[in-house]
Amino acid sequence: MKSHNLDEAEPESSLTDGLLLAALSEQSSEALTRSGLVLIAKNEIEEALERLRIAAKRSYMPAMLEVARILLFLRDATADVQEAQELLQACERAGDPQASYLLAMVELGRPDRQRDPDRILRRLRHAAQRGFIPALRGLALLAGRGARRGDQVTACMLMSEAANAGDATSALLLAERWRLADGVAADPARAEHMLRQLLAAGHSPLPVVPARRLGWPAGSEDDVSQLDIGSALRAPTARVLSANPSVRLIEGLLTPEECRFLIAMARPYLRRSRAFDPDQQAAGEYAIRTSSDAAFDVTMEDFYLRLLQARIAEAGGCALRQGEPLVVLSYAPTQHYLPHRDYLPPAALAARQPGAGQRRTTVCVYLNSVAAGGQTRFLVPGIDVEPVAGNAVVFENLHPDGRPDPDSQHAGMPVITGEKWLATLWLRERNFRRY
Repeated sequence: MKSHNLDEAEPESSLTDGLLLAALSEQSSEALTRSGLVLIAKNEIEEALERLRIAAKRSYMPAMLEVARILLFLRDATADVQEAQELLQACERAGDPQASYLLAMVELGRPDRQRDPDRILRRLRHAAQRGFIPALRGLALLAGRGARRGDQVTACMLMSEAANAGDATSALLLAERWRLADGVAADPARAEHMLRQLLAAGHSPLPVVPARRLGWPAGSEDDVSQLDIGSALRAPTARVLSANPSVRLIEGLLTPEECRFLIAMARPYLRRSRAFDPDQQAAGEYAIRTSSDAAFDVTMEDFYLRLLQARIAEAGGCALRQGEPLVVLSYAPTQHYLPHRDYLPPAALAARQPGAGQRRTTVCVYLNSVAAGGQTRFLVPGIDVEPVAGNAVVFENLHPDGRPDPDSQHAGMPVITGEKWLATLWLRERNFRRY
Protein backbone atom coordinates (compact mmCIF):
# COMPACT_ATOMS: atom_id res chain seq x y z
CA MET A 1 0.00 0.00 0.00
CA LYS A 2 1.33 3.43 -0.90
CA SER A 3 2.17 5.61 2.11
CA HIS A 4 1.31 9.31 2.26
CA ASN A 5 3.54 11.94 3.81
CA LEU A 6 1.13 14.45 5.31
CA ASP A 7 3.85 17.11 5.44
CA GLU A 8 4.11 16.96 1.65
CA ALA A 9 0.38 16.85 0.96
CA GLU A 10 -1.05 19.71 -1.07
CA PRO A 11 -2.83 22.25 1.20
CA GLU A 12 -6.59 21.85 1.17
CA SER A 13 -7.09 25.53 0.21
CA SER A 14 -4.83 25.03 -2.83
CA LEU A 15 -6.77 22.00 -3.95
CA THR A 16 -10.04 23.88 -3.48
CA ASP A 17 -8.76 26.85 -5.46
CA GLY A 18 -7.59 24.56 -8.25
CA LEU A 19 -10.91 22.75 -8.42
CA LEU A 20 -12.78 26.07 -8.43
CA LEU A 21 -10.60 27.43 -11.23
CA ALA A 22 -11.15 24.29 -13.27
CA ALA A 23 -14.90 24.53 -12.73
CA LEU A 24 -14.95 28.18 -13.72
CA SER A 25 -12.96 27.44 -16.86
CA GLU A 26 -15.73 25.11 -17.99
CA GLN A 27 -18.36 27.90 -17.85
CA SER A 28 -19.29 30.01 -20.83
CA SER A 29 -18.01 33.58 -21.04
CA GLU A 30 -21.56 34.88 -20.75
CA ALA A 31 -22.21 32.85 -17.58
CA LEU A 32 -18.91 34.00 -16.04
CA THR A 33 -19.75 37.60 -16.77
CA ARG A 34 -23.24 37.29 -15.30
CA SER A 35 -21.89 35.75 -12.10
CA GLY A 36 -19.18 38.42 -11.95
CA LEU A 37 -21.78 41.17 -12.08
CA VAL A 38 -23.72 39.51 -9.25
CA LEU A 39 -20.56 39.42 -7.14
CA ILE A 40 -19.85 43.11 -7.87
CA ALA A 41 -23.34 43.95 -6.59
CA LYS A 42 -22.44 42.07 -3.39
CA ASN A 43 -19.15 44.01 -3.17
CA GLU A 44 -17.16 40.78 -3.59
CA ILE A 45 -14.76 42.46 -5.99
CA GLU A 46 -11.83 40.04 -6.05
CA GLU A 47 -14.10 37.05 -6.62
CA ALA A 48 -15.85 38.94 -9.42
CA LEU A 49 -12.52 39.84 -10.99
CA GLU A 50 -11.42 36.19 -11.00
CA ARG A 51 -14.45 35.17 -13.06
CA LEU A 52 -14.44 38.16 -15.35
CA ARG A 53 -10.74 37.80 -16.16
CA ILE A 54 -11.30 34.27 -17.47
CA ALA A 55 -13.93 35.57 -19.89
CA ALA A 56 -11.83 38.63 -20.74
CA LYS A 57 -8.89 36.41 -21.75
CA ARG A 58 -11.24 34.86 -24.30
CA SER A 59 -11.75 38.37 -25.75
CA TYR A 60 -15.36 38.47 -24.54
CA MET A 61 -15.99 42.21 -24.74
CA PRO A 62 -18.58 42.64 -21.92
CA ALA A 63 -16.13 40.95 -19.53
CA MET A 64 -13.22 43.07 -20.78
CA LEU A 65 -15.23 46.24 -20.10
CA GLU A 66 -16.18 45.09 -16.59
CA VAL A 67 -12.58 44.19 -15.73
CA ALA A 68 -11.49 47.64 -16.92
CA ARG A 69 -14.17 49.31 -14.78
CA ILE A 70 -13.08 47.38 -11.70
CA LEU A 71 -9.45 48.33 -12.26
CA LEU A 72 -10.33 52.01 -12.76
CA PHE A 73 -13.00 52.51 -10.14
CA LEU A 74 -12.82 49.73 -7.53
CA ARG A 75 -9.11 49.01 -7.14
CA ASP A 76 -6.34 51.21 -5.76
CA ALA A 77 -3.15 50.09 -7.52
CA THR A 78 -1.73 52.55 -10.02
CA ALA A 79 -0.58 49.64 -12.22
CA ASP A 80 -4.23 48.70 -12.72
CA VAL A 81 -4.81 51.86 -14.79
CA GLN A 82 -2.41 50.67 -17.48
CA GLU A 83 -4.07 47.25 -17.63
CA ALA A 84 -7.51 48.90 -17.82
CA GLN A 85 -6.39 51.10 -20.71
CA GLU A 86 -5.06 48.13 -22.65
CA LEU A 87 -8.38 46.31 -22.27
CA LEU A 88 -10.34 49.41 -23.26
CA GLN A 89 -8.15 50.03 -26.30
CA ALA A 90 -8.84 46.48 -27.48
CA CYS A 91 -12.59 47.06 -27.03
CA GLU A 92 -12.35 50.41 -28.81
CA ARG A 93 -10.66 48.78 -31.79
CA ALA A 94 -13.68 46.49 -31.97
CA GLY A 95 -15.93 49.55 -32.09
CA ASP A 96 -17.31 49.63 -28.53
CA PRO A 97 -18.59 53.16 -27.62
CA GLN A 98 -18.27 52.76 -23.84
CA ALA A 99 -14.59 51.91 -24.21
CA SER A 100 -14.01 55.15 -26.13
CA TYR A 101 -15.91 57.08 -23.48
CA LEU A 102 -13.89 55.62 -20.59
CA LEU A 103 -10.60 56.21 -22.41
CA ALA A 104 -11.60 59.86 -22.90
CA MET A 105 -12.26 60.12 -19.16
CA VAL A 106 -8.87 58.63 -18.31
CA GLU A 107 -7.07 60.97 -20.71
CA LEU A 108 -8.55 64.01 -18.96
CA GLY A 109 -6.41 63.09 -15.94
CA ARG A 110 -3.14 63.30 -17.83
CA PRO A 111 -0.86 66.32 -17.46
CA ASP A 112 -1.81 69.10 -19.84
CA ARG A 113 1.20 68.55 -22.12
CA GLN A 114 0.32 64.86 -22.51
CA ARG A 115 -3.37 65.30 -23.30
CA ASP A 116 -4.57 65.07 -26.88
CA PRO A 117 -7.75 67.22 -27.03
CA ASP A 118 -8.58 66.09 -30.57
CA ARG A 119 -8.38 62.42 -29.58
CA ILE A 120 -10.56 63.06 -26.51
CA LEU A 121 -13.16 64.75 -28.70
CA ARG A 122 -13.09 61.94 -31.29
CA ARG A 123 -13.68 59.37 -28.58
CA LEU A 124 -16.52 61.34 -27.04
CA ARG A 125 -18.16 61.78 -30.44
CA HIS A 126 -17.81 58.07 -31.19
CA ALA A 127 -19.66 57.20 -27.97
CA ALA A 128 -22.33 59.85 -28.57
CA GLN A 129 -22.98 58.75 -32.15
CA ARG A 130 -23.89 55.33 -30.79
CA GLY A 131 -26.35 56.81 -28.31
CA PHE A 132 -24.31 56.49 -25.08
CA ILE A 133 -26.18 58.91 -22.80
CA PRO A 134 -23.28 60.34 -20.71
CA ALA A 135 -21.41 61.06 -23.95
CA LEU A 136 -24.46 62.81 -25.48
CA ARG A 137 -24.80 64.94 -22.36
CA GLY A 138 -21.08 65.72 -22.27
CA LEU A 139 -21.02 66.83 -25.91
CA ALA A 140 -24.17 68.92 -25.33
CA LEU A 141 -22.55 70.75 -22.40
CA LEU A 142 -19.37 71.25 -24.40
CA ALA A 143 -21.32 72.74 -27.31
CA GLY A 144 -23.36 74.85 -24.88
CA ARG A 145 -20.19 76.75 -23.89
CA GLY A 146 -19.94 78.20 -27.40
CA ALA A 147 -21.05 81.66 -28.46
CA ARG A 148 -22.10 80.66 -31.98
CA ARG A 149 -25.66 79.92 -32.98
CA GLY A 150 -24.57 76.53 -34.31
CA ASP A 151 -23.11 75.65 -30.92
CA GLN A 152 -26.46 76.21 -29.23
CA VAL A 153 -28.39 74.31 -31.90
CA THR A 154 -26.02 71.37 -31.42
CA ALA A 155 -26.31 71.58 -27.63
CA CYS A 156 -30.12 71.48 -27.74
CA MET A 157 -30.19 68.65 -30.26
CA LEU A 158 -27.84 66.46 -28.21
CA MET A 159 -29.55 67.32 -24.93
CA SER A 160 -32.94 66.46 -26.43
CA GLU A 161 -31.61 63.09 -27.60
CA ALA A 162 -30.27 62.32 -24.11
CA ALA A 163 -33.51 63.50 -22.45
CA ASN A 164 -35.63 61.38 -24.81
CA ALA A 165 -33.46 58.40 -23.87
CA GLY A 166 -34.42 58.90 -20.22
CA ASP A 167 -31.68 61.16 -18.83
CA ALA A 168 -33.31 63.36 -16.18
CA THR A 169 -30.29 65.67 -15.87
CA SER A 170 -30.44 66.54 -19.57
CA ALA A 171 -34.20 67.08 -19.30
CA LEU A 172 -33.74 69.49 -16.38
CA LEU A 173 -31.06 71.44 -18.27
CA LEU A 174 -33.19 71.57 -21.41
CA ALA A 175 -36.21 72.85 -19.47
CA GLU A 176 -34.07 75.66 -18.03
CA ARG A 177 -32.87 76.58 -21.52
CA TRP A 178 -36.48 76.98 -22.70
CA ARG A 179 -37.56 78.76 -19.52
CA LEU A 180 -34.70 81.26 -19.42
CA ALA A 181 -34.06 81.63 -23.18
CA ASP A 182 -30.54 80.33 -22.59
CA GLY A 183 -29.09 79.81 -26.08
CA VAL A 184 -32.56 79.23 -27.55
CA ALA A 185 -35.81 81.15 -27.96
CA ALA A 186 -37.90 81.19 -24.80
CA ASP A 187 -40.60 78.51 -24.72
CA PRO A 188 -42.30 78.72 -21.29
CA ALA A 189 -45.09 76.28 -22.18
CA ARG A 190 -42.63 73.61 -23.30
CA ALA A 191 -40.49 74.17 -20.21
CA GLU A 192 -43.50 73.88 -17.90
CA HIS A 193 -44.66 70.67 -19.58
CA MET A 194 -41.24 69.06 -19.17
CA LEU A 195 -40.94 70.22 -15.55
CA ARG A 196 -44.35 68.72 -14.73
CA GLN A 197 -43.15 65.38 -16.10
CA LEU A 198 -39.94 65.64 -14.06
CA LEU A 199 -41.85 66.56 -10.89
CA ALA A 200 -44.09 63.53 -11.37
CA ALA A 201 -40.97 61.38 -11.55
CA GLY A 202 -39.63 62.84 -8.29
CA HIS A 203 -37.24 65.49 -9.65
CA SER A 204 -37.30 69.05 -8.28
CA PRO A 205 -36.78 72.22 -10.37
CA LEU A 206 -33.29 73.66 -10.36
CA PRO A 207 -32.50 76.92 -8.57
CA VAL A 208 -32.46 79.90 -10.91
CA VAL A 209 -29.07 80.53 -12.51
CA PRO A 210 -29.58 83.40 -14.98
CA ALA A 211 -28.70 82.71 -18.61
CA ARG A 212 -25.86 84.22 -20.57
CA ARG A 213 -27.01 86.83 -23.05
CA LEU A 214 -25.77 85.69 -26.43
CA GLY A 215 -26.26 87.97 -29.42
CA TRP A 216 -26.37 86.47 -32.89
CA PRO A 217 -24.69 88.52 -35.61
CA ALA A 218 -26.55 88.97 -38.89
CA GLY A 219 -26.16 86.04 -41.26
CA SER A 220 -25.24 83.59 -38.49
CA GLU A 221 -28.18 81.25 -39.10
CA ASP A 222 -25.93 78.67 -40.75
CA ASP A 223 -23.15 78.81 -38.16
CA VAL A 224 -21.55 75.42 -37.63
CA SER A 225 -20.66 74.29 -34.11
CA GLN A 226 -16.95 74.32 -33.35
CA LEU A 227 -16.36 72.07 -30.35
CA ASP A 228 -13.07 72.63 -28.55
CA ILE A 229 -11.88 70.49 -25.62
CA GLY A 230 -8.72 72.56 -25.19
CA SER A 231 -10.50 75.83 -24.39
CA ALA A 232 -12.96 74.01 -22.13
CA LEU A 233 -10.03 72.90 -19.96
CA ARG A 234 -8.54 76.38 -19.56
CA ALA A 235 -9.36 78.71 -16.69
CA PRO A 236 -9.70 82.50 -17.06
CA THR A 237 -7.10 84.78 -15.51
CA ALA A 238 -7.42 85.39 -11.78
CA ARG A 239 -7.54 88.78 -10.01
CA VAL A 240 -5.60 89.13 -6.76
CA LEU A 241 -7.73 90.15 -3.78
CA SER A 242 -5.05 89.59 -1.14
CA ALA A 243 -1.37 88.75 -1.43
CA ASN A 244 -0.90 87.51 2.14
CA PRO A 245 -2.83 85.34 2.70
CA SER A 246 -3.17 84.57 -1.00
CA VAL A 247 -6.78 85.05 -2.15
CA ARG A 248 -7.75 85.36 -5.82
CA LEU A 249 -11.01 85.81 -7.73
CA ILE A 250 -11.79 84.23 -11.11
CA GLU A 251 -14.85 85.55 -12.90
CA GLY A 252 -16.78 83.22 -15.20
CA LEU A 253 -14.93 80.00 -14.42
CA LEU A 254 -18.14 78.08 -15.14
CA THR A 255 -21.01 78.92 -17.47
CA PRO A 256 -24.55 79.14 -16.03
CA GLU A 257 -25.44 75.79 -17.60
CA GLU A 258 -22.36 74.15 -16.10
CA CYS A 259 -23.46 75.46 -12.70
CA ARG A 260 -26.92 73.95 -13.20
CA PHE A 261 -25.35 70.68 -14.28
CA LEU A 262 -23.33 70.36 -11.05
CA ILE A 263 -26.41 71.13 -8.95
CA ALA A 264 -28.52 68.59 -10.84
CA MET A 265 -25.86 65.88 -10.52
CA ALA A 266 -25.25 66.48 -6.80
CA ARG A 267 -28.75 67.03 -5.47
CA PRO A 268 -29.84 63.36 -5.22
CA TYR A 269 -26.81 62.61 -3.00
CA LEU A 270 -26.98 65.52 -0.53
CA ARG A 271 -26.51 64.76 3.16
CA ARG A 272 -25.68 66.77 6.26
CA SER A 273 -22.16 68.18 6.01
CA ARG A 274 -19.48 66.92 8.35
CA ALA A 275 -16.50 68.73 9.85
CA PHE A 276 -13.34 67.65 11.67
CA ASP A 277 -13.30 68.56 15.37
CA PRO A 278 -9.69 68.93 16.58
CA ASP A 279 -10.78 68.38 20.19
CA GLN A 280 -12.71 65.19 19.41
CA GLN A 281 -10.08 64.14 16.82
CA ALA A 282 -12.93 62.89 14.67
CA ALA A 283 -15.23 63.96 11.84
CA GLY A 284 -18.91 64.38 12.58
CA GLU A 285 -21.95 66.62 12.36
CA TYR A 286 -21.11 69.74 14.37
CA ALA A 287 -22.73 73.15 14.80
CA ILE A 288 -19.70 74.77 13.16
CA ARG A 289 -21.04 73.62 9.79
CA THR A 290 -24.76 73.36 9.02
CA SER A 291 -24.86 72.88 5.24
CA SER A 292 -25.60 69.76 3.20
CA ASP A 293 -23.16 68.35 0.65
CA ALA A 294 -22.44 65.62 -1.87
CA ALA A 295 -18.97 64.37 -2.79
CA PHE A 296 -18.39 62.86 -6.24
CA ASP A 297 -16.16 59.87 -5.64
CA VAL A 298 -14.63 58.20 -8.68
CA THR A 299 -17.51 55.73 -9.12
CA MET A 300 -19.95 58.64 -9.55
CA GLU A 301 -17.94 60.67 -12.04
CA ASP A 302 -18.78 61.13 -15.68
CA PHE A 303 -16.83 62.76 -18.48
CA TYR A 304 -18.08 66.29 -17.99
CA LEU A 305 -17.68 66.19 -14.21
CA ARG A 306 -14.04 65.30 -14.75
CA LEU A 307 -13.62 68.01 -17.38
CA LEU A 308 -14.97 70.64 -14.99
CA GLN A 309 -12.73 69.38 -12.21
CA ALA A 310 -9.72 69.58 -14.52
CA ARG A 311 -10.59 73.22 -15.27
CA ILE A 312 -11.15 74.00 -11.59
CA ALA A 313 -7.82 72.36 -10.72
CA GLU A 314 -6.09 74.51 -13.33
CA ALA A 315 -7.69 77.57 -11.73
CA GLY A 316 -5.85 76.53 -8.57
CA GLY A 317 -2.57 76.04 -10.43
CA CYS A 318 -2.69 72.25 -10.03
CA ALA A 319 -3.33 69.09 -12.04
CA LEU A 320 -6.57 67.13 -11.79
CA ARG A 321 -4.73 64.24 -10.12
CA GLN A 322 -3.99 66.49 -7.12
CA GLY A 323 -7.70 67.00 -6.50
CA GLU A 324 -9.75 65.31 -3.83
CA PRO A 325 -13.30 64.40 -4.93
CA LEU A 326 -15.30 67.49 -5.86
CA VAL A 327 -17.85 68.45 -3.19
CA VAL A 328 -21.07 70.34 -3.97
CA LEU A 329 -22.62 72.14 -1.00
CA SER A 330 -26.10 73.50 -0.43
CA TYR A 331 -26.92 76.18 2.16
CA ALA A 332 -30.52 77.00 3.12
CA PRO A 333 -31.43 80.26 4.92
CA THR A 334 -29.50 80.69 8.22
CA GLN A 335 -27.06 77.90 7.35
CA HIS A 336 -23.35 78.71 7.62
CA TYR A 337 -19.81 77.47 8.11
CA LEU A 338 -18.13 79.19 11.08
CA PRO A 339 -14.50 80.37 10.82
CA HIS A 340 -12.19 77.48 9.98
CA ARG A 341 -9.10 76.50 8.03
CA ASP A 342 -9.00 73.93 5.23
CA TYR A 343 -5.62 72.32 5.92
CA LEU A 344 -6.05 68.98 7.62
CA PRO A 345 -5.16 68.32 11.27
CA PRO A 346 -2.62 65.50 11.75
CA ALA A 347 -5.19 62.79 12.58
CA ALA A 348 -7.32 63.59 9.52
CA LEU A 349 -4.28 63.77 7.24
CA ALA A 350 -2.94 60.45 8.49
CA ALA A 351 -6.30 58.80 7.82
CA ARG A 352 -6.63 59.91 4.21
CA GLN A 353 -3.76 59.44 1.79
CA PRO A 354 -1.00 61.22 3.72
CA GLY A 355 1.33 60.55 0.79
CA ALA A 356 -0.57 63.18 -1.20
CA GLY A 357 0.44 65.83 1.32
CA GLN A 358 -1.62 68.66 2.72
CA ARG A 359 -4.48 70.57 1.13
CA ARG A 360 -2.36 73.12 -0.67
CA THR A 361 -5.06 75.13 -2.44
CA THR A 362 -8.84 75.49 -2.21
CA VAL A 363 -11.04 76.50 -5.15
CA CYS A 364 -14.66 77.40 -4.32
CA VAL A 365 -16.99 77.96 -7.30
CA TYR A 366 -20.34 79.63 -6.69
CA LEU A 367 -23.11 77.82 -8.55
CA ASN A 368 -25.81 80.44 -8.05
CA SER A 369 -26.05 84.09 -7.01
CA VAL A 370 -27.43 84.48 -3.48
CA ALA A 371 -30.15 87.07 -2.88
CA ALA A 372 -28.68 88.09 0.49
CA GLY A 373 -25.87 86.71 2.65
CA GLY A 374 -23.69 83.70 1.93
CA GLN A 375 -20.43 85.61 1.41
CA THR A 376 -17.08 83.89 1.88
CA ARG A 377 -15.28 85.94 4.54
CA PHE A 378 -11.51 85.95 4.94
CA LEU A 379 -10.88 87.21 8.44
CA VAL A 380 -7.24 88.39 8.37
CA PRO A 381 -7.39 90.55 5.22
CA GLY A 382 -11.01 91.51 6.01
CA ILE A 383 -12.38 90.47 2.60
CA ASP A 384 -15.90 89.35 1.78
CA VAL A 385 -16.35 87.56 -1.57
CA GLU A 386 -19.90 87.77 -2.88
CA PRO A 387 -21.40 84.53 -4.24
CA VAL A 388 -21.96 85.14 -7.98
CA ALA A 389 -22.87 82.23 -10.23
CA GLY A 390 -19.85 80.92 -12.14
CA ASN A 391 -17.25 82.93 -10.20
CA ALA A 392 -14.57 81.21 -8.13
CA VAL A 393 -12.46 82.20 -5.16
CA VAL A 394 -9.02 80.56 -4.98
CA PHE A 395 -6.90 80.65 -1.84
CA GLU A 396 -3.75 79.05 -0.50
CA ASN A 397 -3.84 77.09 2.74
CA LEU A 398 -0.06 76.79 3.11
CA HIS A 399 2.91 79.11 3.17
CA PRO A 400 5.29 78.80 0.19
CA ASP A 401 7.53 76.55 2.32
CA GLY A 402 4.65 74.14 2.96
CA ARG A 403 3.79 75.16 6.51
CA PRO A 404 0.07 75.60 7.28
CA ASP A 405 -0.97 79.24 7.08
CA PRO A 406 -3.29 80.13 9.98
CA ASP A 407 -4.16 83.40 8.20
CA SER A 408 -6.08 81.35 5.62
CA GLN A 409 -8.96 81.23 8.10
CA HIS A 410 -12.31 81.89 6.42
CA ALA A 411 -16.03 81.45 6.97
CA GLY A 412 -19.20 80.82 4.99
CA MET A 413 -21.49 83.58 6.20
CA PRO A 414 -25.13 82.71 6.92
CA VAL A 415 -27.54 82.77 4.00
CA ILE A 416 -30.17 85.43 4.69
CA THR A 417 -32.44 85.16 1.65
CA GLY A 418 -32.67 82.38 -0.90
CA GLU A 419 -30.25 79.47 -1.08
CA LYS A 420 -26.56 79.07 -1.83
CA TRP A 421 -24.91 76.38 -3.96
CA LEU A 422 -21.14 75.99 -4.00
CA ALA A 423 -18.62 73.54 -5.48
CA THR A 424 -15.34 73.04 -3.62
CA LEU A 425 -12.20 71.30 -4.86
CA TRP A 426 -9.36 70.78 -2.38
CA LEU A 427 -6.00 70.35 -4.10
CA ARG A 428 -3.21 68.45 -2.40
CA GLU A 429 0.54 69.04 -2.65
CA ARG A 430 1.02 65.82 -4.63
CA ASN A 431 -1.15 63.39 -6.58
CA PHE A 432 -4.28 62.24 -4.75
CA ARG A 433 -5.86 60.36 -7.70
CA ARG A 434 -4.40 57.60 -9.86
CA TYR A 435 -5.52 59.16 -13.14
